[in-house]
Amino acid sequence: MTILLFRPKEKVAQSTDYLQRHAINAVGIGLIEIDINQQNLVHFKQDILSKNVNQLSQCKCIFVSTHAADIMIDSIESWPKEMSVFAVGPSTGERLSQLTSQVYVPDMANSEGLLSLPQLQDLTDTTVYLLKGVGGRDMLPAELKRRGANVENIDLYNRLVCSNYSQTDNWQQHDIQCIVATSGEIIQAAWDKFDQNWLKSTPWILVSQRLADYAAKLGIQHVYLSAGARDEQLKDAINQFLER
Repeated sequence: MTILLFRPKEKVAQSTDYLQRHAINAVGIGLIEIDINQQNLVHFKQDILSKNVNQLSQCKCIFVSTHAADIMIDSIESWPKEMSVFAVGPSTGERLSQLTSQVYVPDMANSEGLLSLPQLQDLTDTTVYLLKGVGGRDMLPAELKRRGANVENIDLYNRLVCSNYSQTDNWQQHDIQCIVATSGEIIQAAWDKFDQNWLKSTPWILVSQRLADYAAKLGIQHVYLSAGARDEQLKDAINQFLER
């Protein structure tokens, strides 16, 4: 039997290889790809370069995905040390350590976790840059504004459904024991490309309760939760599913 892994095109080969190296028979499918918004990226870089030291000390940058972190790492040579950096989770934080030595990472890798950090409580006279993809939840910027922040949403990329999806190997529906997905966009892309009755009846592993609720609305009958979207966390969730 096979685990079917739905991942962004840029991550699917690496994640599938990781699972296979840990004795999990997995096939990966890249259903979405990342399209960088160069205009917004240039605008953000120009904005922070125009600020003096005192202004930078009143700014905070929150990276809400690994994609946003990777884009920034590849496009900026020197990060201003006066500007605080926050990561939504450990994978994003690990990447951002290439930019700066101090990255604040919550214990819980989501918006609620970020909002629990003591450094994000009183944001009076503070500019908070949200570095992210197009879309996402409204709760984080709304709560940051309520706490006094001037919030700048910087959409660094868009997630596009692949017109021709890539896969790491051939597979058949009857061989799939479980489906793994890491975002709502990926679930929707799968919903639009594959047989929905099959998707509803096949067990899924998802990375948050929010995604599980979304899947339930689509009619997916059996959902198991992973502690997160990191390859190691997905591996652990798959092994727990297989051993149940």
